[in-house]
Amino acid sequence: MLPSMATPPADSERRSHPRYAAGSIKVSLRPRGALSKFSAELLDFNRHGLAVRFDRPMPKDKLVFLSLHCADLHLDQVVGVIHNCFAQEDGYRCGIRFRTQSALQFDREQVESALLDFESLLTDFRKIAAQG
Repeated sequence: MLPSMATPPADSERRSHPRYAAGSIKVSLRPRGALSKFSAELLDFNRHGLAVRFDRPMPKDKLVFLSLHCADLHLDQVVGVIHNCFAQEDGYRCGIRFRTQSALQFDREQVESALLDFESLLTDFRKIAAQG
């Protein structure tokens, strides 16, 4: 299935958990079946998923493995699924949901704990920025 090339409506926010600007987190992903990783620009993040800007379209429901790095936090091989992909003038915006309960996810509890750590780090960054 090809990704949607339409721009999502401005009022399409359906998330029940806020996303945080992800300034200093580096992300790379490897689509299932691919041998190499691809870098992506992280747009926003929470413990349930993230949005990235990517240079190529990704098909909806494609399984991916993500790596996240920020400061002393490192997390590799997080299972995710492409939820949506929209063409933008500077690439493709892809929404990815984490699938930590997948049978493919190793160390589920540790991964979920690390995702919470990343979210807490971004929450702390937001608090510091609001004070400064």
